[in-house]
Amino acid sequence: MGKITKINVIASKKAKQTLEAHGITRCEVTGSTNFLTIAHRFGRVYYRHMPELLWDINHIALLRQDIHTGIEGNDEETEKLFIKLRGKLPMTSINTKSKVKQKKGNKPNWMKPHKCCHCHKILSGLLCSCGKLSI
Repeated sequence: MGKITKINVIASKKAKQTLEAHGITRCEVTGSTNFLTIAHRFGRVYYRHMPELLWDINHIALLRQDIHTGIEGNDEETEKLFIKLRGKLPMTSINTKSKVKQKKGNKPNWMKPHKCCHCHKILSGLLCSCGKLSI
């Protein structure tokens, strides 16, 4: 299990405990008890450097799966729902949006797909099938 998966497993358990501690056991929109999921105010990447917010009551809501799916990926609708349920975020967490950068390819040139300088076959390794070094 990877690092982020472990964090997500722990966060799911703690989020459930947080919701139960606040007396939330039904869908917060419809009152249903079927097909419940925990929705987050922002996408998971937002929480990478602040995993403790994954179970913060201001960042989670218990919703029926179809409602969760309906707001998923639509930041505007998600925020409207969360403002309705939780109000606006406190000033302390508004401007703390995580800045996660995508990793750039740090592979050396010989590991990237390239043409062998001898036989011009495309490969991604140092030794070519022609028996010579490709770079």
